[in-house]
Amino acid sequence: MLMSRKPRSRLDVLRPDVRQRVQDQQKNQKELHDQHAVDRLLRPGDLVYSREYGKQQKWCPGVINTQTGPVSYTIQLEDDREVHRHQDQVIHRETPEENENDVMNPDINQQPVPDQQVVSEENAVPAARYPQRDRQTPDYYS
Repeated sequence: MLMSRKPRSRLDVLRPDVRQRVQDQQKNQKELHDQHAVDRLLRPGDLVYSREYGKQQKWCPGVINTQTGPVSYTIQLEDDREVHRHQDQVIHRETPEENENDVMNPDINQQPVPDQQVVSEENAVPAARYPQRDRQTPDYYS
C-alpha cells in the first residue's frame, strides 16, 4: 500500500515548507558542534578548582561532593565552605601524587636557556615606542 503524499499546490512553490530546511540546518549545526566538543567528566571525589567571585584569588581548590544536576555540582572548598557551581565554573586539577613528581624533579619540563649576551647600558639603544616615518614638506611650501 502506497502512502499518499499531500498534493503540491502553487502556493507550495511560492512558499515552501520551512520545517524541513530548519531541521536540516539544526542537524548540520549539531554535527559541527560535536566535531570539537569535549565532554567534561567530573565525579564526586575529584579534585577541582572552583571559580570564586569578588575575592583576590579567582580559583580556589576543592573537592566535588555531589552532582546536583546534569552540569552542576556542590564543591567542598579547602577553607571548609561548600559552594554550588556549574561545570563551566570548575576546572579539573591533578592529584597530589602527580604534583609531587613535579616538585621532586622541577627541571624535567624546563628547557635549557641559552646564554644571553650582556649589553652595557651605555651602548644600549632604547627601543622606539612608536614607528618613525620620514616626513616630507608639501610641494606648495617649496
